[in-house]
Amino acid sequence: MMQSVALEEDGLLVDSSLHLQTEGHARGLADTVAQLLARRGWQADSLDELIVGAGPGSFTGLRIGLSFAKGLAFSSGARIRNVPSIAAIAAVLPAGGRLIYATEARRNEVYGGVVTTGPVVAELVAVGAYAPVAFAAAAAAFAAGSWSAGNGAARYAEAFAAISAVSAPLEASFDAPTAAALLAYLRSHDVDLVEPAMVEPAYVRPHGSAEQRAAALTAQSGPVSTD
Repeated sequence: MMQSVALEEDGLLVDSSLHLQTEGHARGLADTVAQLLARRGWQADSLDELIVGAGPGSFTGLRIGLSFAKGLAFSSGARIRNVPSIAAIAAVLPAGGRLIYATEARRNEVYGGVVTTGPVVAELVAVGAYAPVAFAAAAAAFAAGSWSAGNGAARYAEAFAAISAVSAPLEASFDAPTAAALLAYLRSHDVDLVEPAMVEPAYVRPHGSAEQRAAALTAQSGPVSTD
């Protein structure tokens, strides 16, 4: 799992680091943040805001990152800005382009979206969970001269063949937003500061346990209205 942290002071990026954590993800993230603060001589209660990537992304990765951020916010008194991950990746690319993002979402789906690049990011194909063929069909109109990122195109190569032929793939470091990218997005977009308890990941679909509970209820008593 890739871990990216950064520290901004008075509007300037003063420190950042990127780590590949192969095990002990939660403990590793705590150590990485502690080292970041120590390099600047900061304590946790020096933090005013925490910026986190909202997703979409893997259930485990989002839960670890947001759970840690919530704990740090509760202990330090900081509040949180929850930044959309795909938009943050696009924010650090040259202005005027397009990014087609698709990454493995399991269940034969991808998390995907098409967005403009540069300081102001706009959705061209809404970020969501799609069947690969359906997303590729929606994204194809924007493919010529675009950038592509995420592992979805490789995972579902046949569905994405037409897009891969006319787009420029970005290196794997663009598969998830760095902390610096999250900060870059905030320079041109308003994202509300919220209390830690209000922060939730952008799964863009019900996660597995919720679907399993609904299926179990339906099996026991028939369809249940959610109105």
